[in-house]
Amino acid sequence: MLIPTLSVSYAVLQHLAPFTLPYTEDERCRKTKVVTVSAAILVHAFVTSKVDYCNLLLVGAPKSVTDKLQRVVNAAARVVSSTKKYDRGLTHLLHSELHWLDVADRVIYKLGVTVYECLQGQAPDYMSELCTPVA
Repeated sequence: MLIPTLSVSYAVLQHLAPFTLPYTEDERCRKTKVVTVSAAILVHAFVTSKVDYCNLLLVGAPKSVTDKLQRVVNAAARVVSSTKKYDRGLTHLLHSELHWLDVADRVIYKLGVTVYECLQGQAPDYMSELCTPVA
């Protein structure tokens, strides 16, 4: 069961990467024209929504798979913060100033939120039926 999940998540990753990278490249070219707040709104609208789409399929995926999406998130952070590719402190910027999680942590967080919603009855019925408390 684990192998089909990984192949699906890799296919999702291959599908999402081409859509997210052009947005970051376009925004990097226009970063002098767009105010930082506007850039952050555009990045959230176009990049992070694409990264978060179906990210539950990435639960248990190898680091090599999540690293590709992490590069997209890093490029988006550089657009928002107007830093260059080889500037130091990108991880600190992601966590402290932008309050963004790494891709692997986002996947785990999203899984936790989904399970919580299922157990509280806030998720759709088809999901709540699959999630039952054990203890």
